[in-house]
Amino acid sequence: EHRELAGLLAETGRACQVNFQALGSPVPELLREAVAAGGLGEVRAIGVACAWRRPDEYYRRSPWAGKSSMDGRPALDGALANPFAHAVMQALAVGEAVAGPGLAMGVEVERYRAREIEVDDTACLRLTLRGGPTITVAVTLCGEEAKIEGGITVRGTGGEAFYEYPTDRLALPGRPAETVAGRVDLLDDLLDHRANGTALRAPFARTEPFTAVIESVVAAPVVRIPDGYVRRDGPYVTVDGVNSVVEAAAANAALFSELPAPWAIR
Repeated sequence: EHRELAGLLAETGRACQVNFQALGSPVPELLREAVAAGGLGEVRAIGVACAWRRPDEYYRRSPWAGKSSMDGRPALDGALANPFAHAVMQALAVGEAVAGPGLAMGVEVERYRAREIEVDDTACLRLTLRGGPTITVAVTLCGEEAKIEGGITVRGTGGEAFYEYPTDRLALPGRPAETVAGRVDLLDDLLDHRANGTALRAPFARTEPFTAVIESVVAAPVVRIPDGYVRRDGPYVTVDGVNSVVEAAAANAALFSELPAPWAIR
């Protein structure tokens, strides 16, 4: 479908902007400049950690919520494919900024569920980039009370940078964290493109690597987390200790099964 739509756009000459809002952020360019200036050394790994909580109502918000398919068609819900799709796309954008575009990828995925749903509510993926850093994204919607908003850590041989993609907060080596101004609204960017021919920040073609990753994600099996590691907190379902597991996966470029997470498959 991605290739079909790309062909249609090429045939008609239409512009298409994909609303990955964080692609309007100036932070990836600042990271590129920092790497080019030698501020991080050689970038070896990019780690993303996100731990949110979603109540029961979240899975009643629409008929396709928590479903892998509906009426015979893919629904593509799930932690990685839906709420944290922005984290995956922004990690790819950071990888492109610090290592260059067009890198081939190997994808490893682990999907888990604590709830009675068809898709993942807790998951991790690891992307191996040819000639570039490893990207690890570890997420959960069954997090503990202390929320991990969405942090991208870029680790190099000479230091590391931290980027909170929902807020554009950035910490570079030797500098305090600060919120970077200047995020561009992608609708305004599209209108500017139509009026003045400026380059789109989130053109459809830029999302092709993301689509390839999500195809691998939804093809992976979903493993049930045993009840002994899951607790009910009012309208929330929580996986015990999951925040630490998510952070460790992102910090060590590890899958959950490679960590001391007793509920992870081996």
